[in-house]
Amino acid sequence: DEFSGSYDFRIEHEIIRCLKAFMNNKFGIKTMLETDDGILLLAKAVDPKVPTMMIDAIKLLSALCILPQPVDMHEQVLGALTERAEMDEVERFKPIVDGLKSGTSVALKVACLQLINALIIPSDELDFRVHIRSELMRSGLQHILKELHAQDNEELKLQLQVFEEYGEEDSAELRGRLEDIRIEMDDFNEIFQILLNTVKDSKAEQHFISILQHFLLIRNDYEAR
Repeated sequence: DEFSGSYDFRIEHEIIRCLKAFMNNKFGIKTMLETDDGILLLAKAVDPKVPTMMIDAIKLLSALCILPQPVDMHEQVLGALTERAEMDEVERFKPIVDGLKSGTSVALKVACLQLINALIIPSDELDFRVHIRSELMRSGLQHILKELHAQDNEELKLQLQVFEEYGEEDSAELRGRLEDIRIEMDDFNEIFQILLNTVKDSKAEQHFISILQHFLLIRNDYEAR
């Protein structure tokens, strides 16, 4: 059984290598993205028990995240990681966080941080970036950062720097947004304008409109209002 399992992993890794070679041009990437489960196949290969295969899979996923077209590729990659996690009944970032823990190679650690940055940075939505970063911290990344900083590797330090600098920028933006809301909390017009600017041209815009429409259903009765 042990030999069979090892043999299966070798076959799976060979498939990922073939996919890596196939995706080395625009035609290959386009063809892979047109399949129903191409990204999911890569997500399933994110397995710390097979670090060399995981590195290859993560590098491909990271490259997909930063593609300019189609848009929001990072969300498709995140969706595949989520689907794979649901199959295994684990937290979706567990394999990535496990790849950063003590005992794994520096190459795997660098690849995992590259994927984390590639998942977060392309998003234009502050709430999304803050949410993903917070989920990673809750999944165990917070307890690993100090150990990662102790590693003497320039590429690893660079990825850590990118992760933390973007995190600080998002924290400052979030604090500024909350401070603006606190300052204008007593002004109806200002509160409405802040809410409108927050959701405008985002996925939440239609939900906001729906809420306002429901307010209009309150009957025109002073006692009821």
